[in-house]
Amino acid sequence: MPVGFVCASSHASGLFQDTMKGWDRFAPDFPPFPPGRYKVLGPPPPELALEQFPGNAEHNLAPRSKRNFAVLKEKLTEYNPDVLIIVGGDQNEWFDASNMASIMVYAGEDVWGLHNVGAGDEGVDPAEDYDRFRVDLKIDQELSQGLLNGLVKEGFDVAISKKMQPLSRPKRGLPHPFSDPMPWILPRPDLPVVLLFVWTTEPSRGIITGERCAALGRAVAKLCADSPKRIAMYASGGLSHPFNRPGWVDEAQDQWVLDRLAAGDVESLKSMFSYQADNTVGGAGEERSWITVAAAMDYMKPGHKGVLVDYFPARMVICGMAWMYWPAITERVAVG
Repeated sequence: MPVGFVCASSHASGLFQDTMKGWDRFAPDFPPFPPGRYKVLGPPPPELALEQFPGNAEHNLAPRSKRNFAVLKEKLTEYNPDVLIIVGGDQNEWFDASNMASIMVYAGEDVWGLHNVGAGDEGVDPAEDYDRFRVDLKIDQELSQGLLNGLVKEGFDVAISKKMQPLSRPKRGLPHPFSDPMPWILPRPDLPVVLLFVWTTEPSRGIITGERCAALGRAVAKLCADSPKRIAMYASGGLSHPFNRPGWVDEAQDQWVLDRLAAGDVESLKSMFSYQADNTVGGAGEERSWITVAAAMDYMKPGHKGVLVDYFPARMVICGMAWMYWPAITERVAVG
């Protein structure tokens, strides 16, 4: 059957730590990127200090994160997919500045990456303990190749990758959106996946818009419509985390995006990233993944509403954290 369930979540490294030490380890130094790429605007907000009291991570942030991921995993397990299409971005991990693909489908052999669950708590580098932190993902090459061929016919110039060769961080394998959440989201470790890369954080105007992401999601759902497999999709990343505003989270923008998703209003989200502003470049670009999966579900059932599991701003890691799923559907209702 075609795409019948989708979900989305943030993937900030702090979410996978149990202690304030772990959260602090993954809190970026400001600016978190080399000077010159982003102009840092002003000091952190006073609210940042409210998150840094003893016990906040241990008794609030960590348990809350685990509960939220558990909800998504439970819903995904109930749907029992044959394959999971993971939509995520790359932040100079698989690619480097020599080539940055706007859209890519990986159609090679099985891949691996490193998660970071508990790494910050213990102050260890996952790359120094592969046995503990390695994540192996089984690639559904048939569906991957089918999407590659079909997306070209649908008017998308999709980059092709058939060999795992990370250019920027070869010791860590997959980009973190495809590896960090896996221990907490996969119903079973051998579930076949399709990796759909959507470039998310490049600040140039060459990056794709919300309208293009919506079209991409619809095209993916259309191409999967005749598949005999039970297909689910997962968007990894977001919400707002402006690289140039230390400690700031755009709660108003986050809430608007979540409200549109909860209302089944993909049409309004097409306007995202059609313009550039301080709070749309950088990490907020990961909302492209959310728009893509929401549009896939909208194709299957126009106006299908997402269910918000939870949202909270995490200023320590400059990110609006959210978890959402779209209730499973068993058949396509109408043409999207």
